[in-house]
Amino acid sequence: MLIPERDMNNIMAFIQKYFVPDEVGAELLTDEEVRVLYYESEGRSIGDGVLRKFLHFDIYVKRSVLNTVSKDALQRRDKLIARRIRDLLTGSRYVQNMRYRYEDDFDMGAKFQPYKRYHITFTFATTF
Repeated sequence: MLIPERDMNNIMAFIQKYFVPDEVGAELLTDEEVRVLYYESEGRSIGDGVLRKFLHFDIYVKRSVLNTVSKDALQRRDKLIARRIRDLLTGSRYVQNMRYRYEDDFDMGAKFQPYKRYHITFTFATTF
């Protein structure tokens, strides 16, 4: 994720600057090369007391580092991050007592041109 060395072992910097629980992003992204925003959205009832919810990730990568992840210039950093998130959430049957199901991933527009935005979505069930 191109986290600078000064923030590499700082969990608070990680969740405030690079892996942020926010749907829209409270501040304009200008200095980080990569930022991941994540949020939940309501789904629909799938049975008596069971609600299907969505977990979304928006991955923002500066265009200048989008294709610098390896010697293969066709590999995109945003897609590799999305693949890693997918592996982490679906590689085990349960993650923190939740079972996530991959739904879709795709390119999205970014309002700030120096960045590319990539979106990945999962579903999970909760009871109420």
